[in-house]
Amino acid sequence: MLRVVPAGTDLVAAVLEELRPQGPDYRRNLVLFPGRRPAHFLRKRLSTRHEGALLPPAIYAVQDWIEATVHAQLGVSGRKAEALEACSVLFEVHRSLPASERLGAEAYMSLERFLPVGLRLLEELEALYLADYSPQRLRAQLADAGWERGGQLVAYFGRFYEALEQAGLWTRARYVRTLADRFEVLALEQFDRILVAGLYAFAPAEARLFRALLERPESIGLFVEGPGLAAQLRRLGLSESHIERLEPEVARKPVFVFTRAPDRLGQVLALAEALRAERERLGRPLQEDAVVVLPAADALFPVLFWGLAPLRAGEPYNVSLGYPLVRTPGFGFLRALLSALDTELDGTLQASAYRAFIMHPYTKNLRYGDRPPELTRVLLHALEEELARTELRLRLRPEELEERTGWFEELARTLQPLFPDITAEQLRQHLRWLHTHTLRALWAPENVGAFARQAAQVLRLVAERSTAREHPYFAPFLEGLLAALEALERSGLARERLSRPGAYLQVLTHYLQTQTLPFEGTPVEGLQVLGLLETRLLRFRSVYLLDANESILPPAPEPAVLLPEGVRRRLGLETQRDREELARYYFEALVRAAERVHLFYTEDPRTGKGERSRFLERLLWECEKEEGACPPEHVVRYPLSLQNPRPEAIEKGPELAAWLRRRTYSPRLLDTYLRCPIRFYYECVLGLKEPDSAAEEPDAREIGTAVHEILRRFFEPHLGVVLSPELLARQAGGRLRRLVRTYFRERYGPHPVASVRLVRRQVERQLERFLDAYQVPLAQREPVVIEALEQRLRANWEGVFCEGVLDRIERRGDRLYVLDFKTGSGQGERYRIHVRALDPEDRSSWARAIGSVQLPLYRRLCALAYGVAPTAVEVRYLFLGQSRLGPHIEDARMGPDPHTACELVEAVLRRIFEELFDPDQPFRPPERLERTCPGCPFQAICGTTWVRASI
Repeated sequence: MLRVVPAGTDLVAAVLEELRPQGPDYRRNLVLFPGRRPAHFLRKRLSTRHEGALLPPAIYAVQDWIEATVHAQLGVSGRKAEALEACSVLFEVHRSLPASERLGAEAYMSLERFLPVGLRLLEELEALYLADYSPQRLRAQLADAGWERGGQLVAYFGRFYEALEQAGLWTRARYVRTLADRFEVLALEQFDRILVAGLYAFAPAEARLFRALLERPESIGLFVEGPGLAAQLRRLGLSESHIERLEPEVARKPVFVFTRAPDRLGQVLALAEALRAERERLGRPLQEDAVVVLPAADALFPVLFWGLAPLRAGEPYNVSLGYPLVRTPGFGFLRALLSALDTELDGTLQASAYRAFIMHPYTKNLRYGDRPPELTRVLLHALEEELARTELRLRLRPEELEERTGWFEELARTLQPLFPDITAEQLRQHLRWLHTHTLRALWAPENVGAFARQAAQVLRLVAERSTAREHPYFAPFLEGLLAALEALERSGLARERLSRPGAYLQVLTHYLQTQTLPFEGTPVEGLQVLGLLETRLLRFRSVYLLDANESILPPAPEPAVLLPEGVRRRLGLETQRDREELARYYFEALVRAAERVHLFYTEDPRTGKGERSRFLERLLWECEKEEGACPPEHVVRYPLSLQNPRPEAIEKGPELAAWLRRRTYSPRLLDTYLRCPIRFYYECVLGLKEPDSAAEEPDAREIGTAVHEILRRFFEPHLGVVLSPELLARQAGGRLRRLVRTYFRERYGPHPVASVRLVRRQVERQLERFLDAYQVPLAQREPVVIEALEQRLRANWEGVFCEGVLDRIERRGDRLYVLDFKTGSGQGERYRIHVRALDPEDRSSWARAIGSVQLPLYRRLCALAYGVAPTAVEVRYLFLGQSRLGPHIEDARMGPDPHTACELVEAVLRRIFEELFDPDQPFRPPERLERTCPGCPFQAICGTTWVRASI
């Protein structure tokens, strides 16, 4: 008997009415649901019906019943193979096939390349097996379809299921088809009533099984009317005499509330507001007849921490859905660890990847011995700064870090106020212990099994010796990861040896993408938070469904490996349209049974992000047909002010003004004040700065440091003597090249990465051109004597201490020249001084006309140091980054009369100092924010992030 009940029917209640108990004894009833969740609701209904004890019916999810029955009644041996175990068998089949029959020929011979393809191929093979195909029939069907890759598919299909049988392994398709083939031997006499409730889609083997089950006189199939159900029931092949259709007693019309938000956060906040309003309307806590539905599991934690905020302390709620293991922090920790190890080259690691690992919250909160985790945090943050400012910026050896004696001693002295008994040796042992139990534990696993075992040990270390376990969900996350790693260790893939840590990470990632952590709430009490599949068969009064967007509802199609959609249709397999129909069926079954349905989705017309689900579009169309107009749509809008406020001035006061007068000023500090006094306040007064980071390749600043140091070493032997053009020309090749390579070896180690080698070669060639095209011709034209290199000068100029590091001071005849090396090309306005636009009396002209005060200040410092008039000192930039080098790279960028320009800038500097030391003059923002704010690291502090978008 097959009974179709109207949409909106409470199917759990319908099942309850069909049970045939003997008093409180329901054991002669068998109930089969498509999933496990409805069983909890049925048991609760039974408990409320009977005041005393009862003996419940046998309640199964369909697949659980099939698997249990195959082993219990058919007497077959073996065990269930999870996806990974089945994929390991498929991998052996793949490698055993000749190249002509093998998918991708030689492309997927390594495990890490095969696994993502193999998992998808496994799904396709299972679909074929559920469709009752044999290798011979499949070959004939594919030949009729003209599918040229049919031979490959048949080769996998036949050998895979033979290999499963030989290994004693069972997949879902093997269980279903075996039970369907041998259904007539089943002993079901112990049941007076068999209820099959809420099934929808049937593959051919499933249709055979349930047709045989439903033809039994004690069996009743309960199905809910909905889209596509008639076509699904035809697959069962039951005559109309076996089908009873019930008419609805009262037409149910849910009230729909549509809410559009610009992003998921807006959805969650709107959900919180809807739950708060419902709770206030009811005047009591929400009950189990209200459900929050999450089609996308990654919305779970925003909902738990923000969406359920209206629930008061102690109010029950229940969560039941699968959360992806790849989104757990534990996997993120393993990913950071293995990503760092995957950069290994000759025993060194990429500094940026190592830094990402040590900065992971799990790493820096590990306890060493009885020491608190704060010590590890301080140690690793100090290590991060050390990496950023030393030769370890790009690559490092963990052993080298452990042997940096001076650094540990300096850190121990710094930590004395916090940890009085700490020593340098203890800090060294702390870091060595950390490396040993994390990096070295997974440095070179013997095989996949050893990797899984060692990764589990690292996770247990995190559980035992870090603060991670204080997170309320750490324990279930850890248990899920450990279970997955244990399955990986037990699988047939355990013996596989991979080439690098990144390959192990790929295998683990692809495997965990198929695994979810089940939040299986059994107390059916309070507000329910469920995935879409967990709502099957269940009826709720109030439904709150998030992420009602395309690609989520229904899910985006997955790529095929061997069976494109057209071939699947010819073979009678489930297609993407069938999967969409399934999602629509369960969606409509959920919303049609409710009284009030809140549907939240993301759609931002301004950016074009987000698209409303086609299921919602259909609902809106139906509502418009019935009501004559579209239902109102609630729109989430964030509080927005269209005003773009300028930063407020920062007051100074006498004490700060006195402190500023005692400071020493460099050109960089003065340039900062000239551009933006507020940025000067953040950097100079508060000491804020962007943290240095370990870049993956030398940046412009590092290249500049390299060029300055190499030129200093090259010209140092020539100090105090007239430069010889012939000697410079001879040294332009061999000696210069040796200096460049020595510097890069000291800075980046003996085995630098390719990007460093490329930069090294570029520096070699450009400095050779500099000597050939600029330095040698200059020495030929006039005698040049280098007076100083990288000379730090400090002087009291008109009561203010100023300082600077002058790259080179040289004498040409009776005049002094100050040269400042720039590795850029000098394009733009950064260094230029516009004399005609500069008026020392006009404050607004200073920042516009002065690119930098560097050369004018260097001129004054050099004159004071050498006891000469400023007009006897010439100042120039040398722009080494220009594509063509020659005398023209020497440029003051001050127009035809640099001395006049310098005097004007000095007049501005005097006024800057007056302003800076005046306690009544606050630090004001610049007049033209659009020129100053973009790129400033303090935009978020002073509220000028809007400037970037406005230009």
